[in-house]
Amino acid sequence: MEQLLSIIGPSIRRQDTNYRKSISPNQSLAVTVRSQGNWRIAKDAFWEKWNFPSCIGALNGKHVDIQAPANSGSLFFDYKLVLMGLVDADYWFTYIHVGDDGRASDGGIFSASLLKRGLESKTLNVPDDEVLPGAEDLGPMPNVIVADAAFPLKTYLMRPYRGSNLNAQKQTFNYRLSRAKMVVECAFGILHNFLSNPEDDAKWLEVGRERNLRMHRVQREMGGRRSSEAAASVRQLFTDYFMAHPL
Repeated sequence: MEQLLSIIGPSIRRQDTNYRKSISPNQSLAVTVRSQGNWRIAKDAFWEKWNFPSCIGALNGKHVDIQAPANSGSLFFDYKLVLMGLVDADYWFTYIHVGDDGRASDGGIFSASLLKRGLESKTLNVPDDEVLPGAEDLGPMPNVIVADAAFPLKTYLMRPYRGSNLNAQKQTFNYRLSRAKMVVECAFGILHNFLSNPEDDAKWLEVGRERNLRMHRVQREMGGRRSSEAAASVRQLFTDYFMAHPL
């Protein structure tokens, strides 16, 4: 953890505002980093409850409507912020990233997140690759997060195949991924009532202002979102597995 903090600490340090004291880099990182045992519990639960092997979480972004503060005119009319969350198989949030401007894309927010940096640098204690149940012929497979098509395809991040005329294999993969991803949609539904208090809107707006320029810069730097051959290969192996192991 100290190694990761030394790398990303300066870029995640924030200033105090009129509404709140900033969260220190080590506190932010501590929320993100989990033990290997926690990942394994999530992985086993996704397989047992949602029939998606080697899945350690479901990821999505939620646009949150913010009521404009008093006397702000039209400045914050229809203002939105984005809450991105990773959820385990039991609807518990295991990671959140909050406060980005509602105009930011889910993919852009993910690319700037601690979660993405930790996954890329392999510093989140995610278990090693393992063979899928009953599929020794496929070899060790990486642990993955499931998400929708707004997110990039990575070896550790599975998204659905795009298109309306998909073959049976791709439709099967999309169905299995959708079942597993449903937990994050339900979790956001459960959380909704806790984010509808107008008294908290000013604080959310301050967080949004703090992050707005940084997120716009990140989106410009993203470039194309071409899926790597390695990530596409991992998705294909999961597709082959689902066809060989139907529900």
